[in-house]
Amino acid sequence: MLKITRAALVALVVAGAGAGAAAASADVDRQVIVDDVEVEHTLNPCSGVEGTFTRTFNGVVHTVSRPDGSSLFRGRIRAEDATFVPDDANEPTYTGRETVQVSSVSSDAHEVMTFVLHYRATGTDGSRVMFKVTEHMTLTTSGQVQFAKPVAVCHDTQPDA
Repeated sequence: MLKITRAALVALVVAGAGAGAAAASADVDRQVIVDDVEVEHTLNPCSGVEGTFTRTFNGVVHTVSRPDGSSLFRGRIRAEDATFVPDDANEPTYTGRETVQVSSVSSDAHEVMTFVLHYRATGTDGSRVMFKVTEHMTLTTSGQVQFAKPVAVCHDTQPDA
């Protein structure tokens, strides 16, 4: 459920890291994200069920580019309408909230990024799901990208019988 979200935020981080590296003073940029609709076909990381994940993000991304070429990037976006509709109609549809936070610090030698996604939702069958994914990435000036294995934590509760 995080392929497109992660790709979009990584693109913003990489673009923000270079924007202002040659500036004489720190350059601060803030972008407000309003009604950014994202739709992707993906897996529910807790159940493995395939489906379509749709949500409308709102939030803020903030970039500081320093004269020495280093930069700091932070973003926080939230979707109050995050909905997962499974391909299999026998599986529950989940509707809830998704929050994504990303931060990045870069220097002449490398860039380090952290990506955290939280999703809490209630299923049409009364079940509840909560998962959190945390991911770390390092990008070196030679172009090497190192990913720490994403860590996903799932909590499922079934409705009372």
